Amino acid sequence: MKSIKQLLSLLFFTLILTFPLFSMDLTVEDAIELATNSNLSLQNAQLDIQDTINKDKEDYFALMPTVSVGGSLRRSNTGVTTFSLPSFTTVTLDPTVNLAFSVSFSYNFNPALITSLKIAPINTNISKLEKEKLLQETETNVKKLFYAILFQQETLEIQNGTLQSYLDRYNQAKEKYETGFAMQLDVLKAQVSYENKKAELSKQQDSIDQQLLTLNYILGLDLTTPIKLVGNLEYTALSSVTASSNTPQLLQLTQQQELLKINKTMLKQQLYVPSLSLSASYQPYLGDITQSWKADNWSDAGSISVSVGFNLTNLLPGSDANKNLKALQLNEQKLNNSIKMLKDSNELTIQKAISSLNSIQTALDQSNYTIELAQTSLNTSKELYDNGYLELLDLKEAENQYELALLAQLSEKFNYISTLIDLEAVTGTKLI
Repeated sequence: MKSIKQLLSLLFFTLILTFPLFSMDLTVEDAIELATNSNLSLQNAQLDIQDTINKDKEDYFALMPTVSVGGSLRRSNTGVTTFSLPSFTTVTLDPTVNLAFSVSFSYNFNPALITSLKIAPINTNISKLEKEKLLQETETNVKKLFYAILFQQETLEIQNGTLQSYLDRYNQAKEKYETGFAMQLDVLKAQVSYENKKAELSKQQDSIDQQLLTLNYILGLDLTTPIKLVGNLEYTALSSVTASSNTPQLLQLTQQQELLKINKTMLKQQLYVPSLSLSASYQPYLGDITQSWKADNWSDAGSISVSVGFNLTNLLPGSDANKNLKALQLNEQKLNNSIKMLKDSNELTIQKAISSLNSIQTALDQSNYTIELAQTSLNTSKELYDNGYLELLDLKEAENQYELALLAQLSEKFNYISTLIDLEAVTGTKLI
């Protein structure tokens, strides 16, 4: 048994040590799911939702009357003085023990109590929308970082192809120099080009590694866990899009608008509707528990009252209640303006995005022709260089132009995807 446990322990630690050697494949959907599960802000938002649900249940107790019960036991002594001798006085105590109970009931009512029950459900909806907004922001941030890293990786892959060409050119120059068909200067030029490009790409790789560390942190993964992004910069071209009135931001403002209306109704009810107060009490009393507990020895006291109250001071223009009512009306106007501003801003974002997408698509359509020209120029330049009719500097220029054409197309694809991600927030639609 002991040897089996030792074997299992060894296997366990072996898996722990070897696990970092294997990279974790991640699609953008996987990354969003991990980020959502590990986001503490989203967890706090869920706790806020639960808090508002609990308050919704508790608010109904405001309609309950106040009922209290009590009891008391009191002992009192009555002294009787007698004289037995001229110098002696005798005091005889006659104790009395009283028992009393009390039950009281009170209830205050105003229609504002009923109206107040509508507040908690709206606060719950606002909390849910806040969580949706945080979820949307998390998805947007993860997508942007995910595709930004993909863009950098594909950029590096293209430039690595150019680096390989520089290395081939350097090796070719050395072979020609060794056979007497090239000067040492040609070898040095090719080597310098290769080393400069190599150093440049090393910096880009460091930048990608830093971005991957940031992604690990956002996803809640161990920073030493290697990850491999699975995806590309391909997309579906957007045909049409419209602004949505169901985005979390707009719905939150709408719910806040409804909340203001309810508060205003409550305040008016408190101002202009009288309040009803009910109260009752009952106090059974036994004068002396040492005597008989029969019903004839009990006495009681009690009261019932009904009153209607109306605060005339609140009707004065300068009262706090009137000031609060005016403040609510102003806030309602501000909220209406905020809703209109957000809708206008969303429309502007869409119009600008559509214009940008059309421009990017035009550039992408042109880029295919540009790449073909650059490829033809590069092939011709390689043939001329290999036959000794072209200088190395001219070949490098052709290689750079081809690389720039590929990178330009890749950059436009990334710009298109980034614009689609920005549009998701205002359209409420998954576009990428």
